[in-house]
Amino acid sequence: MLAGSASARTREQLAAAGGPTVVVDAVRAAHDRAGAVAETLDGIRADLAAGRLPIVSAGHDAEAIAAAQTALGVGAAADAVEAVLAEVALAAVAELGVRGLLVAGGETSGAVTRALGVRALRLTRRVDPGVAWASGRATAVAGEPVLGVLLKSGNFGGVDLLTRAWEEAP
Repeated sequence: MLAGSASARTREQLAAAGGPTVVVDAVRAAHDRAGAVAETLDGIRADLAAGRLPIVSAGHDAEAIAAAQTALGVGAAADAVEAVLAEVALAAVAELGVRGLLVAGGETSGAVTRALGVRALRLTRRVDPGVAWASGRATAVAGEPVLGVLLKSGNFGGVDLLTRAWEEAP
């Protein structure tokens, strides 16, 4: 799960899912993107090795978001987070063999699908109004694997959406 959204609903959904296991710091992402990507991937690897679902978030802590927006500006903070999450998604698919991604945040969803080279999606399973699992080919990855993806805007879905969606993944 990758969450770039800072919406109240996404924060509620992350809390209901058990909270993030890997946190992306927007200020670090802006000043050291490669380091932020490497640190995030290390956290994902540790979660996978322990049998945990990695939940990566940059938008779960309202105070940290406000501090990053003050330090960087709203647009620059968002751009830094989206760039890191897009690179993390690409590396997770290409290097770690991940074949299912749940992405929270409209701009983050766009950044992730662009990085993966996903040009078309086929809806496969509705989870909530306006939220569905889909499948698409990651053309930016060797072998162009087919991925299961759920892309949601920040305020979409019930509080338990992330947990339900992952449990119902095709």
